[in-house]
Amino acid sequence: MRKWISDAGHRTALGTLALLVLVASSSHAAVDKLDLYLYGGITGASKKQIRHRLAMYADADAITFRQMVKADGTEHPWVTVVTIEPRGEHLDLYNVVHRIKDARGVNDGRVLWKTDLTATGDLRAHYGYTRRSFGWIPAWVQARGMVTSGLWHHLYARGSGERVVFHENEAYDRLRLAPHDGGDVRVRGRIAGFDGPYPVVVLGDYEDAEESADGAVDSAEAGDGEIPQRTSPEGTVHRAKRPNRRY
Repeated sequence: MRKWISDAGHRTALGTLALLVLVASSSHAAVDKLDLYLYGGITGASKKQIRHRLAMYADADAITFRQMVKADGTEHPWVTVVTIEPRGEHLDLYNVVHRIKDARGVNDGRVLWKTDLTATGDLRAHYGYTRRSFGWIPAWVQARGMVTSGLWHHLYARGSGERVVFHENEAYDRLRLAPHDGGDVRVRGRIAGFDGPYPVVVLGDYEDAEESADGAVDSAEAGDGEIPQRTSPEGTVHRAKRPNRRY
């Protein structure tokens, strides 16, 4: 009887240890940071309202505010960066981005200029499936080993459960063609829109998550970039009007 209890305790300890290892290995795969650039006059009331509207998705102490740093190292007086660091918790990117656009009750004239994302997770692709259907891959497809086409469709943050899909550009081509050992990858990019609830990221750069980040420079130190001339998407290019002709 005593030996059975001892064995049961040993198995429980091993199970607890395995669970802790699993949690530790997956806790770093998450959305690391979300930077939302707001153009306009951000007041104390604006900050209070933003924290209130995002209370369902992030703790108040995980939301910070700073002025955008220009390339010359000076702060831009009319661009405020709202930084959210969820610290491993799930961050509903779709609702966060749409809620921060809601300016009801505060007349500060703010406009969401851009949204930068830093996320860590593993790259996933599925044989014969498009980006729009990656969330509904049948179990038999995975069981038969037909889960990869060699093209990375999305990044999955196991620890917090977000999925990020990529817009096609040169950085994305380099990512999907680079050798991949199955480890986690940290990506940085700009959210250009949403495919359903999934953010479509224009990839800027990426790195192996296990590599040291000692050489990385924070965007606040390197400069956030220049404010664009317009805050709405570029419109269609129209041809010049032909002159009237008389016959």
